[in-house]
Amino acid sequence: MNEGPYIVLILNFVHWTRFHQCFQLILTASSGAETDNVAVVEHSTE
Repeated sequence: MNEGPYIVLILNFVHWTRFHQCFQLILTASSGAETDNVAVVEHSTE
C-alpha cells in the first residue's frame, strides 16, 4: 500500500513533463525558435 502514492506521483510527473515539452514546442514554434527547443527536448528526455 505504501508504494501506491509514490507510483501516482511518478506518473503525474511524467505526464506533466511530457505535457510541458509539448507546450514548449508549441510556444517555440509560434515564436520561430524550433531548433533550440528541439535540442532541449532531446536532452531532457534522455
